[in-house]
Amino acid sequence: MSLRIPTSENKYLQKLSSDGLYHEALKEMNRFTFYATNPSINAWSSYVLGVIIPLISCSKAALYYVDEKVSKVLLLSGIGNSILGEFKKEVELGVDIIGQVAKEQEYLLLKRKKHQGQENSEESFHELVIPLIHQHKTQGVLEIFFQHKVTDEHLLFLREIADDLAAQLHFYLFQQAQQKKIKELTLINNALTKRTEGLQFFNELGEEAIIILDKENVIQNANDAFVKMFGYSVSEVRGEIFSEFVSDLNDDLTWFYEHYRINEPQELLCIDRKGNLLNTEAMLRYKSSDQDGFWVLNLHLVSQNKRRQDLIKASQKTLEISKNIVDAQQFDSEQIQLLMHENEEQLRVINKIVNVSNLIEENNNKLTSSIHYAQHIQDALLPTREEIEASVPEYFTLLMPKDIVSGDFYWFTHTEERPIYEEKFTKNGVEKVLTKIQNKKRVLVAADCTGHGVPGAFMSMVGHVFLNQIVKQEGIVSPDEILTKLHANIFEAFNSGNKKSRDGMDIAVCVIDKDENILEFAGAINSLYYVENGRMKEVKADKFPVGGTWKKDEERIFSKTTLSIEEPTWYYMYSDGFQDQFGGVMGKKFMRKFFKKLLLEVSTLPPKKQKEKLIREFEMWRGHTTQTDDVLVLGFKV
Repeated sequence: MSLRIPTSENKYLQKLSSDGLYHEALKEMNRFTFYATNPSINAWSSYVLGVIIPLISCSKAALYYVDEKVSKVLLLSGIGNSILGEFKKEVELGVDIIGQVAKEQEYLLLKRKKHQGQENSEESFHELVIPLIHQHKTQGVLEIFFQHKVTDEHLLFLREIADDLAAQLHFYLFQQAQQKKIKELTLINNALTKRTEGLQFFNELGEEAIIILDKENVIQNANDAFVKMFGYSVSEVRGEIFSEFVSDLNDDLTWFYEHYRINEPQELLCIDRKGNLLNTEAMLRYKSSDQDGFWVLNLHLVSQNKRRQDLIKASQKTLEISKNIVDAQQFDSEQIQLLMHENEEQLRVINKIVNVSNLIEENNNKLTSSIHYAQHIQDALLPTREEIEASVPEYFTLLMPKDIVSGDFYWFTHTEERPIYEEKFTKNGVEKVLTKIQNKKRVLVAADCTGHGVPGAFMSMVGHVFLNQIVKQEGIVSPDEILTKLHANIFEAFNSGNKKSRDGMDIAVCVIDKDENILEFAGAINSLYYVENGRMKEVKADKFPVGGTWKKDEERIFSKTTLSIEEPTWYYMYSDGFQDQFGGVMGKKFMRKFFKKLLLEVSTLPPKKQKEKLIREFEMWRGHTTQTDDVLVLGFKV
């Protein structure tokens, strides 16, 4: 029967999300792809089945791929109980259940009886067949056998994972196809090593980009230098026509292709991901002789200074030729004077461009130097490891700026015992009366300022200054009062007259009182996570920021939550950079629920190991994707 997969409105989807089956499987598959050295498609398929089978408690499963050249569906690997029969090695496309699913791109769920002679042959089992579709093509088929009823929860999980499986299968099939050209690639590598001895073709090629094109000028592969030069990942450019990355300012691209010669450099204007023009020198290194045909193109950047010098030399040469023409009297004097004037004017323009470009380059260097100096100032404002460890021995800070400087920051201080006085009326008039002794406090703050880079860094420095004033000078140590006062200071500093500023910060404040064994928390947007009895708990923050704009103009009153510290507990404060990072096979966000689950996983480790694992997981998820935002995680145990 044809199967209708439950939609996202189904109540089981919430249960699926809470169980995290999809993320668990996706994380494991990403881990294999990320860490495995030259993994084969068969090794990958076996690993995938090994991940899926225990998650959905099925009896056995198989993974097939579609070979369009022979119109067949071929078995990659199968794992599980042989009582339900053997897997088919190959099936014609459109024939049998596997072939039909591959052709029709429809899920099938069948209820079957075991064959005669098999153990408990009167019992039935369920067979679920899922097409793996990527870019509107069936890449393969997933076949799963259950000895129990298939739940909606498992169907939802398999629907979610099918897209990722199809994308990864497409990648491995493409990789497998490339292996057929290993001999030719080896010849290419040998040719390249003559020029740069000991250099590997697709690993370390300095500043020289290498692209493999087919006879239609479609990009088949590229090296790391190309990624660095153009700003695209290799997967993004595979299958794209090379001319898409070449500027329209080139005189005649058709001529460029038709008159290309091996080892003869040609100047070529290219375009990077940001739309910037790249002055490159292109050189054909190798061209295969077979019918399919492919060729290898080297590109290296021509420095602006070299390009300017070439222009100046060309202009000077033209001027020299013109003067020679004058001497030879090959043209009439008026034409010669006009030609000389045009060339002299061209030379003056080029010299002016050179001067302006040098000035821009000098200013850029000064600006970058200033930003690096700002980074040193920002680092100096952060509390030292010794400061925090003296009061909170078990802690870690993970701060990864998106740019040189960061809009995320953390802050810490501790206060000593001090007397608290109140003004009261006595027979002698108004007097200050001692009411209590305030205990020692440890104050930890994690903040995410508006923006990142230089604007965010400026706001972080403002935050440091105001926190020092509020806590250290004015003696305010209640977290809700700290946020209220911080908001008032920022609002006053950045809003004048009718002009309202959006500058502000999402911030979490924890105040620890070890004498009373309590932790007080107040948050603006950013909540507090903590581990209790092996589960991750959350203390919700208020839904408005400190500073900035908010949909309501009324006064912002921040709330305070008090937690008893009955046993050593891990607490976590953070910015949204980790959970908002794009990555994985499908380029999705990491998401808050999986960030919480990851924190729970690492909470059993020592502080240093927690930080290392968070960095590993972040980089593995990010892959070649650009970092989305500044990242901050502050964990501590009290």
